Amino acid sequence: MRKWLLKLLRNRAWIVTLFFVFSLALGCTPTPTPTPHGFSYLVRVLSKTTGKYVQDAMVTIEVKGKVPLDNITDVNGLARLSISRVHANQPGVLIVEAKGYKRYRQNIDLIEDTLPDVVPLEPEILPVHTPTTPTSADTLTATPPITPTPTSISTPTPTSPDIPTPTSAPTATSTRTVTPTPTNTPTATPTVTPTPPDTPTTTATPTVTFTPANTPIPQPSSKGKIAFVSDRDGDSDIYVVDEDGTNLQKLTHNSTEDSNPGWSPDGTRIVYAHQPDSDHYTDIWIMNADGSDPRSLETGQSSVKDAWPSWSPTGEWIAFQSDRNPDDHQARDPSDSVSIWLIRPDGTDLKLIAYHRGKIDGMPTWSPDGQRIIFQSNRTGKWQLWSVNLQGNDEKRLTNDRYDDNRPVWSPAGNLVAFYTSRNGGNNEIYTVSAYGSDTSDPDHIRMTDATSTELDPVWSPDGTQLAFTSNRNAMWQIWILSLNDFEQYGPFAAVEHWQLLTDGDSNQPAWWGPK
Repeated sequence: MRKWLLKLLRNRAWIVTLFFVFSLALGCTPTPTPTPHGFSYLVRVLSKTTGKYVQDAMVTIEVKGKVPLDNITDVNGLARLSISRVHANQPGVLIVEAKGYKRYRQNIDLIEDTLPDVVPLEPEILPVHTPTTPTSADTLTATPPITPTPTSISTPTPTSPDIPTPTSAPTATSTRTVTPTPTNTPTATPTVTPTPPDTPTTTATPTVTFTPANTPIPQPSSKGKIAFVSDRDGDSDIYVVDEDGTNLQKLTHNSTEDSNPGWSPDGTRIVYAHQPDSDHYTDIWIMNADGSDPRSLETGQSSVKDAWPSWSPTGEWIAFQSDRNPDDHQARDPSDSVSIWLIRPDGTDLKLIAYHRGKIDGMPTWSPDGQRIIFQSNRTGKWQLWSVNLQGNDEKRLTNDRYDDNRPVWSPAGNLVAFYTSRNGGNNEIYTVSAYGSDTSDPDHIRMTDATSTELDPVWSPDGTQLAFTSNRNAMWQIWILSLNDFEQYGPFAAVEHWQLLTDGDSNQPAWWGPK
């Protein structure tokens, strides 16, 4: 027996076998650490009171430091979200919003087979307004002053689209902040407005009022620039970098959110969405290209969310999306619609150009000639690409398929539109399509990226030879650049190895400007 044991121990294979048997018997088999992998998450949204499916509900998963995931429920109340490996196993927040229901919010961990399969929404109970007879005290309080204040006279509003009026401090009365009025604008001539008797010195020195010496005119850069959004310092701010990846600068320094940057045609200014404080949604703001002189266009109030501004090629208009009420511009739309609006760079001439009740039209960008605006809309169920002229009519559908097509942007030549979509199943990729659309259900889409990662937010280089976009290829969101020459030479799959990394930190939402 002893000799048999010695012989057994000399055989290493038997030693391994015995160790494995004893491990099983003791229940101590080592468990390998699972590697995070992406998966598809299907959730159904129901009414808590009736049990009926809720269609067109916005399902969003927010993960700190990552681009939010979202989708719209179909007629069966179902929404499918692709959870990438970067998002997998991360803590997040599940948010569901639908017209007529209370907002649903739940802290979750993005672990497969642990997420809720069903989300019940509670109907929103609107308060009943009972009119009351105002008392004499109320009447006195609500009585507006009859005599206008002198500030409305001494601060004329310019109407030129090339020189925006700073409106971030509307209560200021100092004459130093008044923007010089072009000579071809008769309403801005100080001698036309009579001076009130109690303020005889207000317009006594018009040359001082119209001196812009304390506001230097910004000069365009001689290099191409890419603005983008990053939370690398703890909150969402706007940065800018040269198109070769050098000279990184932080432009905003706010504790609240700044996002969605867009360039003026001459590259001297940047328009963006800014959250003034934690009680507000977002307003449209403008700053110089170096981050100086930020000012609000006063587009919204605390209950309105204005976002994704885009400056027209002519410099005359800024397009943006908003959930404001078409009949009451300072209140949210009661049907939870999101629509496309235009406004001048000086904050005047606000007008609605695309609206579909109960649906979302968003992320507008301009055609190179400035005559049309392209945007994404879920008015037919899926996110599709549409365009409209500046008069708000002649709407045209660019894509007509069963997939979600997002974030369209016109090429500088005007013949192509880039966008991102998950039409190949799983992760989003960058595609292009003819800007002239197609009458078929499957237009001639061209796949520009073919990677295992997720690609979003495409933007063309000024000369149309490159595409910049957001990708989580390195397990974090960064800006990458694809040369169309590499695409033509290697194809979408092999060209991945030739992508150029622009930013080394967390970054997204690129906007590209270059001298012409």
